[in-house]
Amino acid sequence: MENTDDFPAAATGERQIGDGSGRPSPGPSGELAAIADGLGSLARSAQMLSLNAAIAASRSGASAPEIGVIAQEIRRVATELEAFTTRLGKACR
Repeated sequence: MENTDDFPAAATGERQIGDGSGRPSPGPSGELAAIADGLGSLARSAQMLSLNAAIAASRSGASAPEIGVIAQEIRRVATELEAFTTRLGKACR
């Protein structure tokens, strides 16, 4: 059996991942993973924003019911953003 250690990856049918530096490839899936991470951060921020809005709504009571509606909508958007982020992250791996 031949020693294939000296053959380029293309000759052995192997794919090289990354640039040999140990860092992930900056290719499309690496970029998508970075986008997924950024969206995850936004989702967490939106969750905190919705929590703060809910607290403000409970403090304002009946004098400002629209704050509660805003809090619910922020929560819905944050939940959807988190779901899409999870799907994107799974698709990148």
